[in-house]
Amino acid sequence: MVVQICNLAQMLNYRLSFLLLELFVAAPFSLIRIGIYSAVLQVGESVLQFSRSVSIVQYAEVSNLSSEEDGLRIALVLAKLNYMVTTVGMVVLILIPTDYYTAFLGNDFIEVREYLYYLSIGVISLSISGALSHYFSGIGLHRIMKTALLGLVLTIVLGVPGIYYFGTIGAAAVATVVYLFQTIYQFQQLKQKMDVQWSALLITRSDVQMGRKIFGRIFGGKGV
Repeated sequence: MVVQICNLAQMLNYRLSFLLLELFVAAPFSLIRIGIYSAVLQVGESVLQFSRSVSIVQYAEVSNLSSEEDGLRIALVLAKLNYMVTTVGMVVLILIPTDYYTAFLGNDFIEVREYLYYLSIGVISLSISGALSHYFSGIGLHRIMKTALLGLVLTIVLGVPGIYYFGTIGAAAVATVVYLFQTIYQFQQLKQKMDVQWSALLITRSDVQMGRKIFGRIFGGKGV
């Protein structure tokens, strides 16, 4: 039940901004704003496909391990891989000229590239959050998933004034703040439980070696 509630809260957290845009932006411009913001989310979140694919393998690995320390080691390596790949993807998306976005999406979407700036940090932090979430789920600590509920509350508190005054930019900025908050909160919970420091997210040579094994697992090789 807790997991289902948290999943529902996370879904509302992702999409509440659409409702706020509809409420605060005068028709028919609200539909245009919603369409543009939806495109921004789809483009921005496209770089999360790697982390989402990895999460499937991570949960299976962590849930079958007898040692939480081994599960933590995998989670931290995957968090690093996730944000590396996601950061590269976001940089590529931001560097793509606006003309390419309008060519594929239409002239009304000229602002997509601009809004990606506001969303980028949030998407990168979300890739780290995914690895932490699946670690907690894998060891049975679903209660820590209440970050989704806290994120939903924060979206409401920040989203109402943010979207009312700044429209689509406000929606993207609020999403980044919420995603960043969720990641920091999860890591603080991890720090309290396992005494993990922020320096654990720095990439080392051993991370690269384990990353190769994990890639092998994903693409049909041996497990980690």
